[in-house]
Amino acid sequence: MADACVSCDRDIEVCFVCEREDCPHCKCYRCMVIDLREFIPQPHPHGG
Repeated sequence: MADACVSCDRDIEVCFVCEREDCPHCKCYRCMVIDLREFIPQPHPHGG
């Protein structure tokens, strides 16, 4: 079982990117979509 996401330390079972349990650079889904700029972490400033 994977320990935690390298970005946020959230406990995860497998790496979202490679789906391996023994990945040394495990990423959770939330951190991956933030890195890909498909999601903006909350709270975020709203533009006008």
